[in-house]
Amino acid sequence: MRAMTKEEVIAGPSCLTRSADDEPVFVLCARDPIAAKIIRAWCEEARKTGHHELGKIRRAEEEANDFDRWHAEKKAAKAIR
Repeated sequence: MRAMTKEEVIAGPSCLTRSADDEPVFVLCARDPIAAKIIRAWCEEARKTGHHELGKIRRAEEEANDFDRWHAEKKAAKAIR
């Protein structure tokens, strides 16, 4: 599995398309070097509290890995220039 692209998030279904019109949301992008760490912290808290099903937590962990890969690829490409 890979993280959703901007186009996929907008097209839905996604947390953004399912959120209420007046519901606050917070978006993390892979370009943020601490984003994967924040996702993993959410996963840890979700496991601890039991507020989310294990499948959702595992998907979030996969997304964090995708963020790490994307960030590493961009950093490597920048180093080559």
